[in-house]
Amino acid sequence: MTDTSRKSRFCGGFRLLCVLGVFTWGIGQVWRDSFWLTGLFFYIPTPIIALVLLFAAICSAFCRNFRYVVFFAALLLAPVYFLLCVENICYRFDSNQPPGAYRAVHWNVIWGSRGWNAVRDKLDTLDADIYVLSEIPKYFSGSDFSAPYSLKPGGDIAVVSRFPLTLRKGYRQGRMRAYLILWEPPGKEILILIADLPSSIRIHRHPMLSRLREILSSTKASLLIGDLNAPRRSTALSDLPPGFDHAYQSVGYGWSYTWPSYFPVFAIDQCVHGPGIEPVAYQLEFTPLSDHGIQIFDFDIE
Repeated sequence: MTDTSRKSRFCGGFRLLCVLGVFTWGIGQVWRDSFWLTGLFFYIPTPIIALVLLFAAICSAFCRNFRYVVFFAALLLAPVYFLLCVENICYRFDSNQPPGAYRAVHWNVIWGSRGWNAVRDKLDTLDADIYVLSEIPKYFSGSDFSAPYSLKPGGDIAVVSRFPLTLRKGYRQGRMRAYLILWEPPGKEILILIADLPSSIRIHRHPMLSRLREILSSTKASLLIGDLNAPRRSTALSDLPPGFDHAYQSVGYGWSYTWPSYFPVFAIDQCVHGPGIEPVAYQLEFTPLSDHGIQIFDFDIE
């Protein structure tokens, strides 16, 4: 086999893989995670699909194969549209809002494996009123923080706050864990739902997310925060109860993906607000101390 024929076969195989990738990604965008198999397609990252198609178009241009340049450019239109107009908000005209009265921070700290002391110092600099931490180390202690109140409702989740915390109820479905917390800022009582879902792609998340949506609706919690290991556009998460919305959708903008921190392409950490919460600002911050981005949500309480 000559070098030319090898190159031709390689290019043909690569083009076929690109077409199959776009096709499966498209199926995922239509049916999302309603079924386990379509969920696998839905989890194919849009930025990766866009980069692969862009690379294919550039390679075709270098090879002076301009019909394939046009072909890949046409395929690229759909993921670029989803990237810029569906999964991310490029700009928000009302982004310069005055700071909210309260701040909630959520962070998956991967068991403090990259330096627990540095994690604590980073959290202190964020000056939040309530911290929700996923994958806490076994040696976690609320006394590590300057905030006087801490709670370990179950699993590897912890909540730390300036204001009193009370565990109201725990929920389970399969490997999903959720906890209803009563949070008491001065003169107020706020119900917060803390949740954690498994990361394995072998597990169908839609039934667990649907159950989480039911809990959110029935308890009338004002906030849902956690590492849900599911994109914001998951079927259940995009059909929230009336009065609820994602903090990113309400007041966030820019790159919305939270994992992995060195090149985030999955929006799997979520913050949802409901009745009684007036969103002010939402942002993500990344640090080498974890492979997850830090969710920072500023809000007022109506």
